[in-house]
Amino acid sequence: MRTIYFLCICLLFIQFSCTTNPTNEVNSTAIDIDGFWIGSLHIYPNKTIPFNFKVSGDTVHFYNAEEKITTTLSHNSSGFFTLKMPVFNSQFSFQIVNQTLKGSWKNFAKSDDYEIKFSAVKAKDSNNRFIGSNSPNKSFLNGNWEVSFAPDSEDEFKAIGIFNQHPEMLSGTFLTETGDYRYLQGVSTKDSLFLSCFDGSHAFLFEAKIKDTVLEGVFYSGNHYSENWTALKNNSFSLSDPYSITTLDDANPVSFSFPDTDSIWFSYPNEKFSDKVVIIQIIGSWCPNCLDETVFFTSLYNKYKNRGLEVVALTYEKSDSFKKKVDRIMSLKNHLSADYPFLIAGNSSKKEVEETLPFLVNVASFPTTIYIDKAGEIRRIYSGFYGPGTGKYHEIFSKETNLFVESLLDEKI
Repeated sequence: MRTIYFLCICLLFIQFSCTTNPTNEVNSTAIDIDGFWIGSLHIYPNKTIPFNFKVSGDTVHFYNAEEKITTTLSHNSSGFFTLKMPVFNSQFSFQIVNQTLKGSWKNFAKSDDYEIKFSAVKAKDSNNRFIGSNSPNKSFLNGNWEVSFAPDSEDEFKAIGIFNQHPEMLSGTFLTETGDYRYLQGVSTKDSLFLSCFDGSHAFLFEAKIKDTVLEGVFYSGNHYSENWTALKNNSFSLSDPYSITTLDDANPVSFSFPDTDSIWFSYPNEKFSDKVVIIQIIGSWCPNCLDETVFFTSLYNKYKNRGLEVVALTYEKSDSFKKKVDRIMSLKNHLSADYPFLIAGNSSKKEVEETLPFLVNVASFPTTIYIDKAGEIRRIYSGFYGPGTGKYHEIFSKETNLFVESLLDEKI
């Protein structure tokens, strides 16, 4: 039945090609859209960001190493398909053209006209996305690397590269002082390294030449940003302590007042939080690290809420419309079943965070997290978030945070 349906669509394309397909490229052979695909975002001439996905009926799974993102495929009578990404305000629109998928990806979180050409070809599995075979003998890539982005420039910043060579692929991520680049998947060849990811917000490509024990390459983010990067193997390299980056201005009281998603104003200090431990998230629905952090704090809240833990999310969004801000936040909140208050605090600017929360100094990252004890004193401020794609770094953070929250809950006042 599915093949017959697509054959009918093809006949419609032929009949109405002058209006629905001005390029006159039509699908002359019916194909079954189910199965694995390699998608490509065409960011520059001869440069694409590849990613893997699988279609199963109306369900689509996107893969990045250990991550799987699920969404729903829809189509209209003209033969065009739409894939709306969960949480993040972006979507694919495409059609079947000569055994391939062709269309575009729009990221409305960046702007209404941010668009990248998209195509896809059938694949055998979700492991391979780059041309060229994986080289599992590149075991020296395993471990931590000291990375410099924009080296030898005034914009240079440091990161930790974590790479894991598997028989079928290369995986890894980059940790910075403001968060991580989440799940990356790719391949190592005789003299090169390639990693990419697509999660609905991030569209990343990392390329590098392997020169002895040095990596030299280029990082691409969508079609709007690129930067050189270098790396040296260094398992002892570390970044600044995330608890030391954002600090407290003692001259300003810890207080705020913002509307929630029902336009009801919520203020802190709040009698509801009397004698309770409070975690304040500073996040945006457009931020993948914020999504990972909200997954973590939703679990933490459910674990400790009966012992007196409260969580409040202060959201800073990429829209001037209050309704659009609410829509984006409710998409995040509902997707993660987060059962604590989300407040509309402002627009997505770290400067605006400091203006609306003047008790904070040097807000460097979305997310930033504030831990307040039962007496109403700020005990910690944490910049960024190391998500599950960082492996042991996330495990250490999770264990330490659980122990710290338990210690705050056990304190007597």
